[in-house]
Amino acid sequence: MIQNSRRSFFRRLSFSLASLSFSLSGIASIFSISKKRSFVEKFFEVSFHDDFSALNDRVWIGEKYWAIPMEDWHVKAGRLEFRGTHRYSRVNLLTTVIKAGNGSFTASTDVGLITKSIQNTGEAGFSIGIKDNLDDDVKAACYYGKSLKAGVSTAGSLFIGNKATPLPNNFDYSDFNLTVTGKYSNNSTQLTLSCKSKNSTTEISYTVNEDISGLVALTNNFQQESSEHFWFKNFSLSGSKVEAKPNNSFGPILWTMHTLSNNALRIMAQMPPISSKDNQNVQLFLKQNNAWKIVSTQPIDDTAYTVHFIIDSWDSTKEIPYRIVYKNHGKEYKYEGQIRKEPNDRPLKFGGLTCQEWGGYPYTPLVKNLKKHNQDAASTALFGLKGANGVIVITTKRGKEGKITVSFNSSVGVQTFGQRPKLLQSYESAMLLNEGQENLLAIGTPNITKIFTPQNLETFRKGDGDP
Repeated sequence: MIQNSRRSFFRRLSFSLASLSFSLSGIASIFSISKKRSFVEKFFEVSFHDDFSALNDRVWIGEKYWAIPMEDWHVKAGRLEFRGTHRYSRVNLLTTVIKAGNGSFTASTDVGLITKSIQNTGEAGFSIGIKDNLDDDVKAACYYGKSLKAGVSTAGSLFIGNKATPLPNNFDYSDFNLTVTGKYSNNSTQLTLSCKSKNSTTEISYTVNEDISGLVALTNNFQQESSEHFWFKNFSLSGSKVEAKPNNSFGPILWTMHTLSNNALRIMAQMPPISSKDNQNVQLFLKQNNAWKIVSTQPIDDTAYTVHFIIDSWDSTKEIPYRIVYKNHGKEYKYEGQIRKEPNDRPLKFGGLTCQEWGGYPYTPLVKNLKKHNQDAASTALFGLKGANGVIVITTKRGKEGKITVSFNSSVGVQTFGQRPKLLQSYESAMLLNEGQENLLAIGTPNITKIFTPQNLETFRKGDGDP
């Protein structure tokens, strides 16, 4: 749960003013400037902590996170477990981030090795300051962001950036703590990574000549694919450089789609892979006469994790706001949209997303352009080349950071005969065909007649008419 120290702002402000008044009366000299700065940093400090114990066993970790790949991460027995093999698999923390500017931060987590493979080397730790310099959207950072890596390797080392130090011999990977601290000032960030087990403490320091800001992620397999699986628990992020971003949350209602045709409304809501112990029902509300009214409650499909609402006799001449509501363990989640009226009085506007390359998402300029044109629907080509009905396909790729470059390729080819075959004239061809027929007659083949008569052959020979 997120703990924000600013929630009691006015109470602390009153205390601060009283302290200031007290110090002005003659005791201010005992406080150094450094101590005052430390007090201010602590006053505005934001902290986050999650031990995963409140979650049911499931694949989806919660709205504060986005896992990549999602299916390889699981909440199990009150801890987060990785069960895949992909390189750079991670759980991005969305709602609490490291902000730019002077200050400090601390990220900490308990970690343990679930399985040990003799043939493989695995890593676990943090990805710090995840940012996509091309697109500042949080989803782009999750998939394309670059970061500083810090963690442990089962090869026996503690590492941060390109620096490493050995762990003690016979280090116990089954249960240990990783804590990284960073402080930015004077255009550089001083970092310290600490690894504590029951019997040892190992530290490593590192300096980055720039500010570190962005997302923080729990990471398994930084460098290569591996079958080494780690668990994580008691994950925290705090400090004066830490900022709460509640609007970055994603889920549990991921998105909705709807169709309206012949006064029949169909709405589909996509849910994440929740637990069977979580609430299995979702509600649909419509805004009518300036008030939200519930119109349907439907179960979540336990295979596709979708919810389907069907409303017949829909008034397609009105634009009506809708709200999808999901309640789970005392929390209420909402997703809102609008059912447009059918555009019977004007041409339709389609958002053509024909064959966007999979690596083209997420990409904010694409979303902005779609919103700017205010389209009525997405074209059927969204679902693949076969749905495009044979149109010309232009594959759109995601932009790349750096200078604009234009490239052009062309080719020219000439075709000609390598050797022209010598062809028979019509007279010779007809003679050969007749000879073939005579050969068939000679061996007793029934129903065989000559194709060309002597008159035909003479006409071919002279070339003076149609036989």
